[in-house]
Amino acid sequence: MALELHKIPVISTAHIDLATNNRLDHDGGPWCPCAAYHDVGYFLFLDDLEASDEEVPQCLTAIRDWLRKLRAEGVVDDCCWVRLDCDAETVEELPTYDW
Repeated sequence: MALELHKIPVISTAHIDLATNNRLDHDGGPWCPCAAYHDVGYFLFLDDLEASDEEVPQCLTAIRDWLRKLRAEGVVDDCCWVRLDCDAETVEELPTYDW
C-alpha cells in the first residue's frame, strides 16, 4: 500500500481578520472543517466553504481561491488544506489584516 502525501501551504494568520480568527478560536467556525494548531494557528479545509446562518468571510474565500490557483498551476497537489500560523510569512497575493 502506498502512503498518500499532500503538500500543505503554511501562511500567516494575518490573512484572516480578527472576527474570523475569534470564531475559529472559539468554536472552529461554521464554514469549514477546522483544527486548532497549538495556540499559533489552524488547519483549514477550504474546498467546501459553506454559508450556514453566517456568510462565509471574504478572507476565507480569498485563501480558498488562492489555494485553487496553486493547485491549477501544479504548485501543490490535490490538497484542499492550508495551515495558518502566526509565525509564517504572508503571501503577496492575499490581503492582510492588522489585529
